[in-house]
Amino acid sequence: MEFSTEVVEKMAEILVNEMEKMGQIQGGIREVETGMRELLRRVGGEALGRYLERTDQAESMEKTKPCECGGEQKYQFCRKAVILSVFGGISYKRRYYTCSSCETGQAPRLHLGADRPPSSPEQWDR
Repeated sequence: MEFSTEVVEKMAEILVNEMEKMGQIQGGIREVETGMRELLRRVGGEALGRYLERTDQAESMEKTKPCECGGEQKYQFCRKAVILSVFGGISYKRRYYTCSSCETGQAPRLHLGADRPPSSPEQWDR
């Protein structure tokens, strides 16, 4: 994954400004690194949650979908999901469907290539 130099520079400036506001530039390099790592972890987690929601919203919205039992799943609502990532637990909302025939519920396939999100980051590359 390649990133724009301009974007990296802008994000670095935002990070430094935020660290200065928090007063964490004072102290040794270890304290500065720890503060930056925590801030980046929080930003990454928030960004990943938003990315997953946008990806779900970008897929075509179907009112009904065929169910494995032969019945028909109907859209119910957006439901909270939680996955474990390198940023920690990430919660986001995704569409949820239920089948009146077999009474099961299901979220649509994720772009991660699995019917269900992996429970750990190590499983994402499999």
